[in-house]
Amino acid sequence: MQLPYDANPLGVHPRVPRAVVLLIHTALVLGACEELGSERVGAQTGSEGQAAPTSPEPSPGATTPAPAQAPVPPTSGVVVLTGPPPEVPSCFLPTPVHHPDWVRARNRVFARADGQDLALDVFRAPGEEPKPAIVLLHGGGWRAGERAHVNEPARAFARLGYAAVPVSYRLVDVETGTGRFPAPVNDVRCAVRYLRVHADELGIDPARIGVLGFSAGGHLAAMVATASDEGSLEPECPITESSPAVQVAVSFYGAHDLNARFGSGARALIAAFLGPANSVERRAAASPITYVDPTDPPLLLVHGARDTVVPIDQSRRMYARLLEEGVQAQLVEVREGLHGFSIFREGRHPRASCTSLRFLAEHLRPVTPPPRNAPGRPRGARVAPVDAP
Repeated sequence: MQLPYDANPLGVHPRVPRAVVLLIHTALVLGACEELGSERVGAQTGSEGQAAPTSPEPSPGATTPAPAQAPVPPTSGVVVLTGPPPEVPSCFLPTPVHHPDWVRARNRVFARADGQDLALDVFRAPGEEPKPAIVLLHGGGWRAGERAHVNEPARAFARLGYAAVPVSYRLVDVETGTGRFPAPVNDVRCAVRYLRVHADELGIDPARIGVLGFSAGGHLAAMVATASDEGSLEPECPITESSPAVQVAVSFYGAHDLNARFGSGARALIAAFLGPANSVERRAAASPITYVDPTDPPLLLVHGARDTVVPIDQSRRMYARLLEEGVQAQLVEVREGLHGFSIFREGRHPRASCTSLRFLAEHLRPVTPPPRNAPGRPRGARVAPVDAP
């Protein structure tokens, strides 16, 4: 088993032999993955022998989903794939591949808006068979960040049989007013349309596209998943001959109800994102929870219980709403997680990481992962920045 691609994930002293580190790491990861089968949907085990509640306390006025009611898979606009899900070889992403043969597209412009070229990259293993795509969205409070921040997980996802697609979206500029809602939602939806139109060229299966985002990117991922049928959120996309719907979505510590309580820092970001017309109605229009209905694709929500930027109640209420509408959903609460905790790389949250990889594999069905002796980074090549939610 390979270590995650960040160094020394266990905090072991560097003089400890590597073989010992590998044995310890393998035992921890396998133990975490074996426990997944006994976990209930929506639960995240806390301290040893004690599990966190599987159903959050409802907020005043909220409707509590019936505990005996099983989530109903959506039936409209979603391709239902049968058969057992493929095995996930590890609870962490493998080592990224830095090799030109694994770059299918670079700086591909999919739209132009507000004088900006919006571009995407496609990382996938060589071969002609179409692969399921994962659109990756960086964080940054809708005001900062760039798609290169998710290049490392994208290159690693490529080794698991996916076509990984970091996507640019417009950022808020408070001076010019550009990048405000619904501009970023428009851009991500437009990128999904572009991938479908150019699926043959990019080696993508147009019936298997998912979206995964961190923080502000998590909000956009949930918006694309729940509001793909809302035409008013996409006024500027030049592509109209394909669908913006996705087959699965994963939101890491994203905001799902902008009318709920936030800290002062997050409130300032939301105000900048919405602009002068920061009304209850506009905040609702920018909230994924507003658009939840039974046709939505499966959603996975991962959130830190100690998040003080985007409170965990955001994902708890979204999860309850998804179940209320019969949408297939999971909630993973990371007991010690703050906002922006790293996923897939550190080895600190194996259960959350393994659940995420299994959830994606179940709904996107990637082909058999490439062999472990995949080519490495060519000599002299620059290492792309790691993901920075």
